Amino acid sequence: STAMLALSYAMPLNNDNTYLALGLQGNYSFNRVGTAYAYNLPAGFDKYGALGSAMTIDPFGSGFNFGYFTAGAGVSVFHSGIRKQWYFGGSIRHFNHPYTEFSYSARLPSNNGIQAGYTTPINNANDISGYANFTWQAGVNKQKRSEQFIGARYSHHLNDSTNNALSFGLGLRAGDALVPGAALNIGVSRFAFYYEINISGMPSGNYHRKALEFSFRLNL
Repeated sequence: STAMLALSYAMPLNNDNTYLALGLQGNYSFNRVGTAYAYNLPAGFDKYGALGSAMTIDPFGSGFNFGYFTAGAGVSVFHSGIRKQWYFGGSIRHFNHPYTEFSYSARLPSNNGIQAGYTTPINNANDISGYANFTWQAGVNKQKRSEQFIGARYSHHLNDSTNNALSFGLGLRAGDALVPGAALNIGVSRFAFYYEINISGMPSGNYHRKALEFSFRLNL
């Protein structure tokens, strides 16, 4: 389980809807799920059940409950015109590198990111957008991981209001997945569907796993 608190502040840079934004985020997580130890079954069991040593490292049977706090921060510059928008920013998560196990053997690495996007009108009723998100880990792990995600979106406005629109998009997570999606904006509500298609060349990617995601957002 996780409790999260985020604060952000945007200040205008000019009189043309261009802003500088700063944000802070804190998360407190508590769980009984461990990943610091591993053993091959049935080595930790006999005919009577789990052995004592296996019980102590079992996240449910041991009863241990470990909590940890993570912190993140970000900065961005964005423009929010009526039809033309863009943004560029950077962020860092888990910069305090907390331990995530009661054994104090596993720590979260920093997750750094750069994000950018641009939306421009094609005509009075249609927009086209492009965006990119690049992330990489740093800090405590010997094996560094990175992710590059780029995408494009086409939006059709259902009436004169920019708050009512139907959009279709396609994203690519480099070397991993193709993500088509569709979204419907009605007033302050947004309904979105995404379908993730595995295109990884790794052996584990040969399972051709897919994922379907639905999200709902309400702007208050």
